[in-house]
Amino acid sequence: VIPGVVRVNRGKMSMDEVAEKALEYGVYRVVIVDRWNGEACKIGLFQVGASGLISVPPAIYVARIRLQREFAPTEYRVV
Repeated sequence: VIPGVVRVNRGKMSMDEVAEKALEYGVYRVVIVDRWNGEACKIGLFQVGASGLISVPPAIYVARIRLQREFAPTEYRVV
C-alpha cells in the first residue's frame, strides 16, 4: 500500500498506452509490477517523457513474496 497512488490494471496495454493513461491522470512517474505465474517478480520505475515511458534505475527483482493474508493470525493473550 502506497499512499496517494492511483492503481490501474495494465492488462494488455502497451507501454505507450500506459504513458497516455498516466498523462490522463496528470502523473509523470509510473511503477509497474510485473507478474510471473501469479506472483510479483519485478518492480519497474518509469518517468513519462515525450517519447513514452523512460526506465529509471533501479529495476527491483523480487522472489518468494508472502502476502499478509498467507500468514496465520497471531493470537494475543493477556496474562
